[in-house]
Amino acid sequence: NNEHLKARIHGYICGDGSIFIRNKNNREVGHLIKFYPDDLSMMNSFIKAMKIIYEKEPKIKKLKGYYSVIYYSKSITKDLLKHGPYGTKLWGLPKKLLVSKEAKKEWLKALFDSEAYVGKDHIKIQTVNPEGMKDVKSLLQKSNIYTREYQYSPKNPNWSKVYIIRISRLANLKTYQEKIGFTHSQKNLKLKKLISSKNR
Repeated sequence: NNEHLKARIHGYICGDGSIFIRNKNNREVGHLIKFYPDDLSMMNSFIKAMKIIYEKEPKIKKLKGYYSVIYYSKSITKDLLKHGPYGTKLWGLPKKLLVSKEAKKEWLKALFDSEAYVGKDHIKIQTVNPEGMKDVKSLLQKSNIYTREYQYSPKNPNWSKVYIIRISRLANLKTYQEKIGFTHSQKNLKLKKLISSKNR
């Protein structure tokens, strides 16, 4: 059972990826999965899961500050869309995949690898997707990681309201590190430093 690996793929695409079906004259002409990680460990984690489940290698380009990882495949696109949608305002938990603790951990870890910011005294994740954020909060709570929530409305009326979750108490940061953690090498390092500075 590879649900945990599929959950990882789903979390990464929700955070830093996209899935396209190109249509031309009412016909599907192209199927693409795109992923744009800014960290090598994170990229390898995604590619490894894709290889185990779908036995396919991507086209990889190193760009300025990040990588472009692209798969062309109708069957993979169709399979992943069963657990979608993936858009910025639309993503949510892939409930059919999150059947085990391991799968829930993999999904959260992938999303946080992509979207979280590790500051001097907290981990923060923000999104314009209120339903998605509720799901993230409830998954964290099930692992005994308690968060504070904030919202702000940008001055520009065309911009969406932003929903923010912060993990800032030492006990919650330690639980996050033990139960979820980061594959992203820089964020992992920052979290270790953050915990040791709060421990002093």
